Amino acid sequence: MKSYLKILIALTAISLLFYFNIVSIDALEIFVKNLNIFYLIQLVALTFLLVIGTYYRWFLCSYFLGITIPKKGFINISSEAYTLGQIVPGQLGIDGWRILRLKDTDNSRYKSKLITATIIEKVISILSQLALFFLFLLFFLELKISIIKLVMLFLCIIFSVITVLFLIKYTLNKKLNIQIQKKDFNLFIKISCLALSLNLVACTLIYLITNIILENHNINFLNTSIAMLISNISAAIPITPNGIGLSEFLYSKTISVIASNDKSAMYGTSYLIYRILNIFGHFFMYLISTINFKNFRQH
Repeated sequence: MKSYLKILIALTAISLLFYFNIVSIDALEIFVKNLNIFYLIQLVALTFLLVIGTYYRWFLCSYFLGITIPKKGFINISSEAYTLGQIVPGQLGIDGWRILRLKDTDNSRYKSKLITATIIEKVISILSQLALFFLFLLFFLELKISIIKLVMLFLCIIFSVITVLFLIKYTLNKKLNIQIQKKDFNLFIKISCLALSLNLVACTLIYLITNIILENHNINFLNTSIAMLISNISAAIPITPNGIGLSEFLYSKTISVIASNDKSAMYGTSYLIYRILNIFGHFFMYLISTINFKNFRQH
């Protein structure tokens, strides 16, 4: 019953996007018309990096907690989870599906390691989005800041990161009885860098899509990135399945305000295409990994 309800919510959200002209068929037609082989190669490459990088991020989070997962099977399970959970039932479905399929790799009580890996991934992902958002906002506002204030800001960020790391280590050690060594925190830094890189890839992908629709007119990477980061952060709020409708609306309205123009339908359609590319990327990886995994088991 809940799955049907979420399907209804998702379809309603998409219908409202078209009804209120947040996305439009005309913008989709413009995108297809302007698409060429050069753009197509870039879109495929960026989507592939984003999809594989997302799987690898959770793989590292699991390895961080001592969970050993076969890479072949993991790609198949992750792509399956994202394919089934991308629209319905959303992010919780993606996480729940992975934990269910990988439960045999976790010998802890209540599968606490897999749950903790999921929480760590979510926290790092949101923090990396917030870090990039404030960095881009700093450039967007063109704030003039003295060297002393810049150094103080940098020290505050370092102190905040160390504090967060200490709290995570304390929680894992004392509350969940998961031991974290110094070398593990080097891996934690790698996961954080990967999360930042994935967000930059996502920013580049949405910029390219918007650029194709608007035919290179008045497109600014900073503007599209700020709008996309706000939209992606909002997707963490479970209002609609995986933020469907809400993310498109926020991206459309945010960039319209920043760019001081009224092309909300084109902007909203850009985010919808970004979502569709992600869905097809996960679905394609699921098909390929399923075929390869079956052949591997037969041999």
